[in-house]
Amino acid sequence: MIPLPPKKLNLPPKKVNVAASTAESVNWNLNRMKGTHIHVCKRWDGAGTGGGCGTVRLQLIAACRDCFGSPFTDDQVIGMACDKSSYFFGLYNFIHCEIYTLAAIPFIQWQLGNIQPFLELLLSMTQLIATQPRKITIARCFLFELERVRFYAEKAPDVLGNMGASCTMLREDHIENHHSVLTHWVSKHVRLVKHRHYIRAAGLTWPAAATKRAMNKLLLNRRDAEQEEDIILQRTEKRAYAETNAQLDAWLLAAFLNILAGIKANTPWSPQYADSK
Repeated sequence: MIPLPPKKLNLPPKKVNVAASTAESVNWNLNRMKGTHIHVCKRWDGAGTGGGCGTVRLQLIAACRDCFGSPFTDDQVIGMACDKSSYFFGLYNFIHCEIYTLAAIPFIQWQLGNIQPFLELLLSMTQLIATQPRKITIARCFLFELERVRFYAEKAPDVLGNMGASCTMLREDHIENHHSVLTHWVSKHVRLVKHRHYIRAAGLTWPAAATKRAMNKLLLNRRDAEQEEDIILQRTEKRAYAETNAQLDAWLLAAFLNILAGIKANTPWSPQYADSK
C-alpha cells in the first residue's frame, strides 16, 4: 500500500518575535514596578489604598505585641523591634516608609481624588529623590515643583484649592492625552501656534470627545477603557488573586516573624537576618 503524502495544513505563519526598543522596555519595566508597588501596598495596608483586605501590617503589629506585651502603642512595639534588630528596622523602613508612604500612597490617593497626601509628602519625596546620585535632572524638576507649590501656598492658595477640587484631571495620562488630541484640531500647516489656536482647539476637544463616547455607547455598545491605575487598584482583589495574595502575605511576614521569634525566645535568629549581614 502506497502511503499518502502528508496533508498540508493552512496554518497561519509563525509569529516572528520583534525585539522591543529601549523606550518600550523601560515603559514595560516601569509598569511592572508600579503594579508590584501597588500590589505590595494593598496587601500591607488595604485601608490606606482605598479599601481592600490586606492586613499584613496589622498582623505584624499583633506579632510585636505578642513579643513585647500589650501596654504599648503600635509605633512603640514597632520601635522596640527595630531597636532589637537592624535588619527588622531596614526592612520595615523600606516597605512602610519608602514604598508605602512615599512611593505609593500619595499617588494612589491622588488617583482616588485626594491630592492632600501628595502635597503633604512632597517635601519628603523631594529630599529622597534629591539625594540619589546621577539623577540631576529629576532632582531639579522636583525642586522646581516644590518651589512652585510653596509659591502657590503663600501667594495663591486658591490655585491649590482648585487643584484639590479637580485633582483627578491633573494626572499625567489625562494631560498627555489632552495635548495629543489638541493636535488633531490644529492644522499642520500652522507654523506659529498662538493662543487663539489653542483656545479654539480646546473648545472643540471636550464636546467632540463627549459626542464620540455617546455614539459608541449608543451604536457600538462599547465601554470607555478604564485607567490603568484603576485597573491595578481593583484587580488584586479578585478571587483569581487569592492564592497569590496569600503567598505574598507570607513572604512579606516571613523575615519579621523569624526575627520576632528569636527575640521572644532570646535565641539567635536565622543567619540570613543577622545584623552582621
